[in-house]
Amino acid sequence: MKIIIENTSKIAAYIFEDTDTIVISNETISTPYFNISGLNSSNATLIEGVTDVPEGWNGGGHYFYKEGAWVLNPDWVDPVLKEIEELESRVADLKAGL
Repeated sequence: MKIIIENTSKIAAYIFEDTDTIVISNETISTPYFNISGLNSSNATLIEGVTDVPEGWNGGGHYFYKEGAWVLNPDWVDPVLKEIEELESRVADLKAGL
């Protein structure tokens, strides 16, 4: 597998198959599926040959990749649970306005 990490935080931002062509330029990262405009050659690194991607990896800052090892991000919040929490808060606000 190929992974793209953000250089400062070491967050593993994206994972691709070994056969996918990834091009990192000064402005963007091009993949076969989409372009990544927030990452580029100055702030991201492509790491190839990664064989131990965690089964629960789902992007969104869930894991760091540091010195060849996966590390859970202790500040990561499941986006589905976060959305549920936000919706519940919104419902409570709406009910309070009745």
